[in-house]
Amino acid sequence: MNIGSGDVVDRLSILLLKCERAEEKPIEEHGLYMEEYINLRNTYSNFDWDLFLEIAQRVNGIIWDLESALRSAQLDNDPTEVGKRAILIRKINGVRVGIKNLINSLTGQGFKEVKHKDHLSR
Repeated sequence: MNIGSGDVVDRLSILLLKCERAEEKPIEEHGLYMEEYINLRNTYSNFDWDLFLEIAQRVNGIIWDLESALRSAQLDNDPTEVGKRAILIRKINGVRVGIKNLINSLTGQGFKEVKHKDHLSR
């Protein structure tokens, strides 16, 4: 797999959420990312990888929860709440990107993700 270390942690955290919450479990993909995660732990043993993964999973879980009501159309009649959630999702996604960038910076693997000032997830 040829992706940055921050992306490995981010993607694995999302896969763990899917394993917990979704009916269809991404077993094969989970195995591949877990293998890469274990390689990172072995290569950079001085970092607390479980903490990185836990934080990423919590952040992605918050985003997942906020987006859930939007996706299921529960808030279609409440544009104010939709707007509030969209702003919150954007802000929390900034934390998510920051975690990935920190990990990439610490390991020297991957690229810094930069959002254009007009990008919604900035």
